[in-house]
Amino acid sequence: MNQTPIIPFISLKSKWPVFWPLFWLVVAYVIGGKLSTLLAINPGYAAPLFLPAGIAIAAVFLGGIRFLPGVFIGAAILNVWIGLDASNPVYWQVAVSAFLIALASTLQAGVGGLVFRRLAERSDLTQGASRSFLLTVLQLTPLICLIGSSVAVSGLWAIGSIESTSVQTNGFYWWTGDMLGVVVMFPLVLTTLSGPRKQWSKRAFTITLPVLLVLVSGLVGLYFMQNAALNNAQLRLADEFGKQSQKIRLRIEQRLNAYEQVLRGLRGLEAASNSLTRQQFNAYVSALDLGQHYPGFLAVGFAPWVSQSKAAGLTQSIRQSGFPTFEILPPGSRAQYAPIVYLEPFSGRNLRAFGYDLYTEPVRRAAMDQARDLNQVVMSGKVRLVQENGQQEQSGVLLFLPEYRHGKVPQTINERRLQLAGWVYAAFRMNDLMNGLLGDQQDDFGLAIFDGTTPAAENLLYQSDTAKPVVNQAAFDYTRTVDIAHRSWTIQIVSLPAFDQQLNTQTVDLIRFGGLGTTLLLALMVWQLASGRERAVKIAHNMTREMKQKQQQLVEAQRIAHIGSWERDLRTGTLVWSDELYRILALDPQAAGSVHTQLLRWVHPDDRRMVAEACQQLEQDGTPFFLEHRLLLPGDVIKYVRQSGEQFTDDEGVALKIIGTLQDITTQKQAQAAVEQMAHYDALTQLPNRALFFDRLRMVLTQSKRNKRPLALFYMDLDGFKHVNDSLGHQAGDLLLIAVADRLRQIVRASDTVARLGGDEFTVILPDLRQPEDAIKVAENIIQSIEQPFMIEGRIVEIGISIGITHCVENRFKEDELVQLADQAMYEAKQAGKNTYRVRIGANRPH
Repeated sequence: MNQTPIIPFISLKSKWPVFWPLFWLVVAYVIGGKLSTLLAINPGYAAPLFLPAGIAIAAVFLGGIRFLPGVFIGAAILNVWIGLDASNPVYWQVAVSAFLIALASTLQAGVGGLVFRRLAERSDLTQGASRSFLLTVLQLTPLICLIGSSVAVSGLWAIGSIESTSVQTNGFYWWTGDMLGVVVMFPLVLTTLSGPRKQWSKRAFTITLPVLLVLVSGLVGLYFMQNAALNNAQLRLADEFGKQSQKIRLRIEQRLNAYEQVLRGLRGLEAASNSLTRQQFNAYVSALDLGQHYPGFLAVGFAPWVSQSKAAGLTQSIRQSGFPTFEILPPGSRAQYAPIVYLEPFSGRNLRAFGYDLYTEPVRRAAMDQARDLNQVVMSGKVRLVQENGQQEQSGVLLFLPEYRHGKVPQTINERRLQLAGWVYAAFRMNDLMNGLLGDQQDDFGLAIFDGTTPAAENLLYQSDTAKPVVNQAAFDYTRTVDIAHRSWTIQIVSLPAFDQQLNTQTVDLIRFGGLGTTLLLALMVWQLASGRERAVKIAHNMTREMKQKQQQLVEAQRIAHIGSWERDLRTGTLVWSDELYRILALDPQAAGSVHTQLLRWVHPDDRRMVAEACQQLEQDGTPFFLEHRLLLPGDVIKYVRQSGEQFTDDEGVALKIIGTLQDITTQKQAQAAVEQMAHYDALTQLPNRALFFDRLRMVLTQSKRNKRPLALFYMDLDGFKHVNDSLGHQAGDLLLIAVADRLRQIVRASDTVARLGGDEFTVILPDLRQPEDAIKVAENIIQSIEQPFMIEGRIVEIGISIGITHCVENRFKEDELVQLADQAMYEAKQAGKNTYRVRIGANRPH
C-alpha cells in the first residue's frame, strides 16, 4: 500500500509523477555508492562510509514504501557496475551478488525507514522535539544496519564471492559503513526536505550543497592518499618477494653445485685406483649416504667409452662377473658405446638403466660431448629417464663428468677426445630433486623450472603443485635465467595468496579512518556553520581544535612524504619554516633561525641564480614557480629537491604572503640515475651500450652536417679473445674485456665515444676531425696499445684487434649505413691477417 508523507514535519506531496522521484533516488544511490566504494580495499568488500544507506532510509522515511523499488534498482545497478569493473568477473556471480545486495539494502531501508517514520509520528516534532528524535535515530541505527550487513555478507559467502576467513571483516566494514552513511545522510536529507517546499531550494544551496562538496572533496582526496599508501605497502611487499625469490634461486644453485662435487669425488676415486671395481664403487657411494645428505639423487653411475671392437669383450666380462643377462641397450652396431656398467643404488627402477648406452640419445650425447671437451660437469637438457616405467613419470636431467685414461686431464680438446675413458654421471627426477626446496615457504611461493631460456610448456622441468592454479594470476612473479653446469635454466617463482595476504595495510587503515574522520568533522563544521548563527561561538571553538589536529596531521604528512613548507609574510618580511624543512636541510631549528637568505644559502651554486630569479619574479608580479634543483648541505652533501611557491593576495589584489613547499626527492633521483645507468651502459665495462651508441652516433651526424666537419667510425673486434675465453674461462674473459675498455678510453679524446656492442665487439666515434686521415693515427695507436700484453689473473695474455674504419665527409650516410660500412671494413681487416685496419667509404675498395 502507499503511505502518506509525514505532516507537518515533511511536505513531500506527490505533485510530480512517481517516476521522477524514483529516478533521482536511483541516480543519487548509484553516484553516492560509487563514490563511497572508492575507499574499499581488500580484504574488505564494503566501504567504511556508505552514503546510499542513509539516502535509502531517508527516502522510505519521507515517501513511504513506494520508494523501495528505487532502492532495489539503484543497489542492483551499483553492484553490477562494481562487479563488472573487477578483474576476470564471473558473470553469474556478479548477477547473483547484485541481486542479494539489492535485496539486503531494500530490506534494511524498508525496516529502517518505517521504524523511524513511526517514531516521528509519535513525536511532537512541531514543538522542538526534533533533537530527541534524531538522538533516538542514532541509537537505533546500529541495530537497523545489522540487517543489511548480515543478509548481504551471508549471501555473498554462500555463493563464494567472499572467503569464509573474511566474513567477519566484511561484516564489520559493511555494518560500520552503513551506520556512518545513515548518521551522515539521514539528518542531511531531513534538514534539506523538512518544512515547506519553498524552503528546499534555499536549504539545498546553503546547507546541503556545501556539506556534499566537503564530503565529495574529502572522499576523493582520501581515495588518492589511501591509494598512495597502499602502493607503498605493495612496493615493500614486492621488495620482500624479490629478496625471498633470490634466496630460493640461490638454494637451487647451491644444491646442484653440491651434487657436482659428488661427481668430482667419484672421478677422483676412479683416478686413485687403477681399476675401480664394482664393490669399491658400491662402497664409496654407500658411504656418501646420498638419500640422507643429497636428497634428489635417483642414480649415480659410470659409463665407459668403448669402441665397437671392445664392446663384445666388455659384455662378456660383465656377464662373467655375475650378470649373465647383461647386454648393451639399445641393440645395434655402433662405432662407439657408453653403456652404464656401474650404477647405484643398484635396485628398483634403476635396474632398467643397467647396460643402457647413454650415447645413443641426442640430448644426452650433446651433454656428454660438451663435458668431454670442456673437462667440466655438464647438465643435459630435459630427457625421459630410462628408469621411468610409465607410472607417475617425472621430467629428468643428468649430470656428466668425463674420466680420462690414467687419471690425467689432457690439455687440448683433441687429446681429451683421444684419452677419454668414460663418464661418471648422476640422474635426477626433477620432482624428487626439488622436493623440500621451499621448506616452510611452500604456502607462500610457487616454483616452476624450465629447460633453456624460454618458459614454454614443452620446456617445463618442474612445477610445484601450489604454482599450477595461480601461475597466470599471481600478484608477484620472479623469472630469471641461471647457468647451472653449463646449462641454462629459467626459474619462475610466483607469489601465492598466503604471501599476498601479508600486505601490511596498517598505514592505509590509519589514513583511511583518520581521513574519514577528518572529512566527517569538516562536513559537520560546514553543516553547523550553515544551519545557524547562534552556534557561532561553539563552532569557533571546534574549529580551533580541529585546525590544531589538521596542523598536526599536516606535520605528520610532511614528515612521511619528506615535504617541508615555508611561509613568508611580505608585509613584515618574516619567514616561517616547518619542522620537516629543518630536517631536510639538516639544521637545528633553535640555532639556525629562518631567514630568506639562509634558505637560498643552501641552494647549490649552479642552481642558486635560477631559484633566486624565480623567487624574485614571484614577489614582483605573483608568478608561481615549480622547480627541481639541488641543495649543497654541510659536508658536501647534495640533495635533490622539488620546490614550489605561490603568492596570496587580499580582496584588493595586494600581495600578503608567499607560501612554498620543498620536497626531498633525492631517493627518486638516485633510483632514476641507476635505471639510466642500467639502460644505457654496459654492465661489465661501463662503456655506452648499443642503445646509447646509436643515440650518440645520430647526434654527431647531425652536428657534423651542421658544422661541416668530418667524422670517423671504428668497428673493432678482438683477435684471439675466444681462445682466452675457452682456455682461461669466462671470468678471465670478462677481466680482459674490462682491461681493453680501459685502454681504449685512454687513447681517445674526451669528446669521442667508445662503446661495447656485445661480446668482444667495440666501436669508437671520432667527431670533429680536422681531416679524415686523423682517424688512421688513432687506429694505429689502438692496435699498438691492444697488442701489448695483458696481465689477467697472474697470466700474460696477448691478443690483437681488427679495426674497420669508415668516414662521413659528405654527410650522405645514415647511422646504420655507417655501421654497416665499418663492419664490412672490419671483416676485410680480419681477412687481411687480423690485428690491422681497413678503411671503407661507400662502395670503394678497402685500403
